[in-house]
Amino acid sequence: MVVGLGNPGLRYAHTRHNVGFDAVDSLAKLLKVRISKTSCGAKICRVNLGDILLVLAKPLSFMNLSGQPVKCLANANEIPFERWIFIHDDIDLPVGALRIRLGGSSGGQKGIKSIQELTGKTEFYRIKIGIGRPETKEDIVDHVLDRPSTEERDDLKKAIQDAAKAALIIINEGLEAAGNKFNRSKKGENGQDNS
Repeated sequence: MVVGLGNPGLRYAHTRHNVGFDAVDSLAKLLKVRISKTSCGAKICRVNLGDILLVLAKPLSFMNLSGQPVKCLANANEIPFERWIFIHDDIDLPVGALRIRLGGSSGGQKGIKSIQELTGKTEFYRIKIGIGRPETKEDIVDHVLDRPSTEERDDLKKAIQDAAKAALIIINEGLEAAGNKFNRSKKGENGQDNS
């Protein structure tokens, strides 16, 4: 199950907080499928990758309520938490950076926090897309809910596409292969994630 985290509705489309949605859309495009059905309070599609049934999902709840659709989808499709992959924004990473990891705390990411609280699970895969941190704490909400600046757009577009590819590599080859290829602190800089 690959879940992009974000907020529903046109107001939030393509904002920094919705890079997870954009990455799952990018993955759907790679797989030549459409995320058009609704199940468990999420937009979803199911696709067969060889002998693997893959569920792509974008919860229709708001970010901080992501846990309920995720729990429902996992139960309905009998997907164990070891096979969950979440793609989401991270303000503590530079714009366009990727971090692929297994487990860990929510780090303040409200979608991940909701999922951990409702499912009681933490050891799932996460693909974090850096959106950068604003200069002052007061600007954080505006920053994440705004669309990227012109300067950020190319780096974020590449990170979104790479996050989609990384999800496929996790599924087919495992975490280490995905990390070796895509973990980077800034554009073009690869390396293992030790966080």
